[in-house]
Amino acid sequence: MKRTSSILTRMLVCCILIFSALGVPLAEADELHATNESISFVYNPSNGMLTGYVLSKNPDEISVYANYGTGDSARTDVFKQSDYIEVFGYANQNQKYFKAGFSIRTAEQPTKMTVKKDGENHEMMPVLKNGYSFYKYAQDIQLAAFRIEASQYVSAYSSDQFIPGSSRLFSFVPEAAGIDGLHVQFLQKQTVRAAVYMSNLAVTDFELMDASGSGTIGIRSVSSAQQINVASGGYEDLAGSLQLQLAEPLKQGHRYELRMTSTAVGNEIKLPTAGNGYNAAILLGKWYSYNDQLAGGTEFHSIAVSNAAYFDNLTLQAVTAPTQQDAQQSSTAGGETGKLMVDSMQFISDLQRLKTSGSNLLPLKVSSKDGKATVVIPADALREGQKVLPVAVLDIQSDMGSYQLPLRVIDLEKLHKQLGSDVSKMLVSVKFASVIGNEAALFHKKINELGAESIGEIIAYSVTVEANGQLIPLSDFQGNYVSRSMKLNGFVSGARATAVLFDPDTGIISFVPSVFEPSASSTDVVMKRDGNSIYSVVRYDKTFDDIQGNSAQNDIELLSSKLIVFGTSAREFMPEKQLTRAEFTTMLVRAMGWAGESSTEQETHFADVSTGDWYAEAVALAARKGLIGGYPDGTFHPHEMLSKEQMVVMLIRAWKAAGGKAISMEESASEIAYKYADYNSVSSWAKPSIAAAINVKLISSSDTMFDSASVPTRAVAVTYLKTFLQLVGFIN
Repeated sequence: MKRTSSILTRMLVCCILIFSALGVPLAEADELHATNESISFVYNPSNGMLTGYVLSKNPDEISVYANYGTGDSARTDVFKQSDYIEVFGYANQNQKYFKAGFSIRTAEQPTKMTVKKDGENHEMMPVLKNGYSFYKYAQDIQLAAFRIEASQYVSAYSSDQFIPGSSRLFSFVPEAAGIDGLHVQFLQKQTVRAAVYMSNLAVTDFELMDASGSGTIGIRSVSSAQQINVASGGYEDLAGSLQLQLAEPLKQGHRYELRMTSTAVGNEIKLPTAGNGYNAAILLGKWYSYNDQLAGGTEFHSIAVSNAAYFDNLTLQAVTAPTQQDAQQSSTAGGETGKLMVDSMQFISDLQRLKTSGSNLLPLKVSSKDGKATVVIPADALREGQKVLPVAVLDIQSDMGSYQLPLRVIDLEKLHKQLGSDVSKMLVSVKFASVIGNEAALFHKKINELGAESIGEIIAYSVTVEANGQLIPLSDFQGNYVSRSMKLNGFVSGARATAVLFDPDTGIISFVPSVFEPSASSTDVVMKRDGNSIYSVVRYDKTFDDIQGNSAQNDIELLSSKLIVFGTSAREFMPEKQLTRAEFTTMLVRAMGWAGESSTEQETHFADVSTGDWYAEAVALAARKGLIGGYPDGTFHPHEMLSKEQMVVMLIRAWKAAGGKAISMEESASEIAYKYADYNSVSSWAKPSIAAAINVKLISSSDTMFDSASVPTRAVAVTYLKTFLQLVGFIN
């Protein structure tokens, strides 16, 4: 019959279990096991149990010799660490030490004990005290308990209730190699302990996830943890505990999370009554088996503990705690209303589940308070998340709207250098805040001057990174458009309404790419932009006297109402006027939602564009974003008429910048020649873009002539822009 044993599992802190079992007062035990003692043993004559521990730098090389008798009758028993000793981790400054626990029955009391460790022999003679024989060797080494980084979640559940399925138990980072066994001690204090119903347990009730890698670690067996009672010499269950044998060793430095599986019935582990002062622990080490010959050859299983984490003074509430899934269905550790602190382990765990499911959208829900909502994410969790699921998008949801932040846009290495801080100390915050006061008053003033109507809240969105008392904004999304949404009451059409960006320093209001998604009682406005600022939604109905009856009238009114194109005066648009390169560049920059940005590189791009020119800002932005390149002599020719092929090339470059679907730029010349009779007049540098434009239906493939040198009118340019914006999802 096999039995299991986790020998002296609490020996790490001063062998309190052993001395309690011996009946030795704790004051004497504490005095006996002062921190400068590296060896100590005790012999119980009533049952022949010899128990003790050795502190060592190299536990694998420890040998314990029990010497019996003298002269010709002298004999020696030798015990090796691999047979009888458990190893506990210790640390002294930067030097790791280990505590090797020892327990075995002997036929008689040793007359002397010798311990060989760290290349030295240490002899110990017995000292009789309270009917027990003590052997101890004092060495001047100050040691502190070596504890691994870990967290417990058990105390978050309800008292007097079973831990539900899918619940998290512990997370930890092993700091030793070869660990394939876990000893789990649930909540306990004095005689009050959690109840582990072994008859209801199976290996399928637990899962151990590798948050630093991928997948789960298999669990080979689950069993009750037992200990040797030194006073009686027998084995007893260590109540409220269990031990797990793993199918493979854990990786040193990886973060793991132990949880109940979703298939766990919920009748396996029952927590004790509500109260304070509870303790919990998780012990890690090598799983091994041995035979106790003096116990009739019984085979025992145990864990040679090398790492440990203890959690003291825990409080167990009497109220029913929701399961993690019911509470938020996202990676949260809670926090006050209006603020959500993301738990690193749960964050990685959720990303791993997303990866398995084939999804990439991770919801994070936060309620607002006083017009504000904040989600705080540890940067090291983001770094691990970028490894686990690089395409993941954080879907931050609140009653103020939503914000979808792709993990790939956060350049942690760059931020680390800017802050001069380790990534593990950095926090990334995503914030929503209602704009009030002077800024809100200025916004409404500018809207009224425009003749528009505000129909949505004014919300400031921001992403910041904090470390070492420094706070910097994350405003560079590496050219990626980030989505955020705002909810409007009732049905709102996107034909005469638009999302806008507001710059309180300049008072400028500009177009933000946005689509309107109505439902039965409300409308979601999904905004896309590669930066942050203050956003709102306005209704604006604009037309011009000289476009009435024009074939492009609807397109001009649509883009004018969205602040993308403007008239030559308040009442005239001049739809048949031919466009210059500067005019179309300015239109396209507005259509991309970049008009609210500023460029510090205006003077460095083109020799014929001056800082004071009305189009200088747009030309500088277009050059920086890759929409224009200018001429070989370093000029732009802003007042030169725009050719149709130049317009198409700029639109295809904008398509790429907007994140449009991948398109082939390599369509053969014969394909273009087949479509257009005037193929030979198309410039070679424009042919790939024209082929791509046909591919995405930006231009018609039914036309027989391309007319590459023709100059588009303002009306024609607006129609192309509208088609482009609809194709890339920037307007309805």
